[in-house]
This record gives sequence, C-alpha cells and structure tokens, in this order.
Amino acid sequence: MDTAGRIKILRLLNGYTQEAIAALLGTSRPSIVVWESGKHPPSPEYVIRLAEMVGVEPGYISYGSPLISCCAWIPAPPDRPQNLSSYIRDMKILFPALLDENRLNACRFSRLGDGGIMILIGRGNEFSSLLLARESLADCFVSTFDGLNTVEMGNFERVTVDSFGEDELSFIARHAADFSIDHSGIWHALVKARPGARVKDDVLNILFTSFSFALQEYRVDSDGIMELGDLFARKYRTLPPAGKISSAAIQTEVRDFLDKLGYQKR
Repeated sequence: MDTAGRIKILRLLNGYTQEAIAALLGTSRPSIVVWESGKHPPSPEYVIRLAEMVGVEPGYISYGSPLISCCAWIPAPPDRPQNLSSYIRDMKILFPALLDENRLNACRFSRLGDGGIMILIGRGNEFSSLLLARESLADCFVSTFDGLNTVEMGNFERVTVDSFGEDELSFIARHAADFSIDHSGIWHALVKARPGARVKDDVLNILFTSFSFALQEYRVDSDGIMELGDLFARKYRTLPPAGKISSAAIQTEVRDFLDKLGYQKR
C-alpha cells in the first residue's frame, strides 16, 4: 500500500470528506485530491497533523510503519445514493489492503439494533481496533472479512452505532472466551473518534478556516469584523456535522455577505 492509498482509506474510515479534512488542515480540497491520487505526497508538517486526526503514527502514513493499533473508526457514507456505489468500491479496494499491511487477520462482529454493525479487529487472538459501520456499509465490511478468522457474536439489539460505548466493550471483554481485547486503548480511541465528541471542535476549525480564507480577500474595518462575528455565531449554531460541511460554500457566503456590506476586495 502506498501513501496515497493510506491517506484515502484512513480519511474514509474516519468519516471525513475531502473538503472537511482540507479545511481542518488549513489547506485546499485540490491538495487532498493530489495527495490521494499519488501525484505528490503531503509535506512532513501535514503528515504529522493528518496522522493526529486519523489516529495513526506519522510514519505509518509515509512508510507503513509502525503498524496501526488501538484505532476506532466510524465511517460516514455519502447521503446521495449515486455517490454510495463509488464510496463502497473504494472501501472494497483499499480496506483489505490496509488490513493486509497491518496484519489484521481476525474479526469478531455483532449486528446492532439500527442495522449497523460493530466489528472488533485484531491480530490472531488479540483485538485492539474497533469499527462501527452504519447499515448501508455493514455488508460491505462483513464481506471484506470472508475467509479470515471471522466470528459473529450475536446481536446488540438495543444498541446503535451512535450509542455503542464502554458498557458494551466491557461486556465483550468480560465474556470473551477465545480472545482478548485492549479495552482501555479502544475506548480512548472511540472517545476521540466519536462525531459527537469532536464535532464542535471540527466545526469551529472549518468555520474559522473558511471565514479566514474569505476575509483575507477583503479590506474590512472593525464594524465589519463585528458583523462577521455575528454571522460566525449564527453559522456555528446551525451547521451540520463536520463531515457534511462545505468549506467552499461557507467562503462564498462570507464573500457575498461582505459584498452586500460594501467592502472592497484587496
């Protein structure tokens, strides 16, 4: 697996769109496209920041080492059905390659009450990674593990992708008969991965970056800054999760807002 493939699959597994991760990194979507196409790798500075966002060591993104451990992934499939097929195609190509490279050759999974699936992933009988997949992706991930050391553990009928948490992890750890799980490591990773836990920081970063990009193009006085502050607050209260935000759309809105106020471009 090369750097481009690692960046793309880790972005997908962590529920980021290209635009969202570009805004969080303070770069542009075309830069992400270039990285994922393999035409040019990110600079070391971006590798370090990207690795923190997707829960791996920087060396893994660039060199495939050290191997992934203690990760929690919650992919966010596209809302539009026409985009879902290409999304699943990318997953089916890249996810098995990531598993192979990291010697992740076993899984234990349970169906959830919302149609989603919980998958513990490990090496041999030691499990240290967790994947929570929504219903539209459940079969895609189950089929990925065909032929490997795969065991279905029954259902968590009262649990959803969004509610799966420490109680369920503790229950599995207590009743695991033929394997062990890194309970604290997975739980720590899951807390970081939760969209609900990170969404406010992610939204704030995307908003700030988008407003900053647009603001740099205009000569704005203190009154304009105050007006922008009010717009910023309104956008923050009403925006969707970070993975569904369009940084380009926000920048356009800020430009239109400044144009209506009569401010001139630099």
